[in-house]
Amino acid sequence: MLSGVPQGSVLGPVLFVCYINDMPATVLSFIYMYADDTKIGREVGTEEDRKILQADLHRVEQWSDEWQLKFNSKKCKVLHLGHDNNKATYSMKNDGVEVPLEHSNKEKDLGVWTDDKLKFCRACRASCGQRKSTAWTH
Repeated sequence: MLSGVPQGSVLGPVLFVCYINDMPATVLSFIYMYADDTKIGREVGTEEDRKILQADLHRVEQWSDEWQLKFNSKKCKVLHLGHDNNKATYSMKNDGVEVPLEHSNKEKDLGVWTDDKLKFCRACRASCGQRKSTAWTH
């Protein structure tokens, strides 16, 4: 069975938002959704925090199974932020098999690169095609 909303329609984006609007209620962590992109995050200082984040990943998977809107675990990545990060491993299911998510040192979000060191100016330069800009001040 297929699921989703009509592609390329005027009403499609509104229907999609209606379709996914209950997903944030399934997690305890911060969730950010833009169009078909979803990010889940939380400060992980203890083993309990790590378990909550992993449980949230499983809850989002359960939501996606129920609504037949599957996440592609091969495209899901973990970006660890902060210099004291213990870089825990998180996992999601891929074809019913629990697989560890790939770690990433940098990710692009809405055209802006963020790296694991939170070097915003370097990320801005990368987004601007390595050009110098007087618009950015320190």
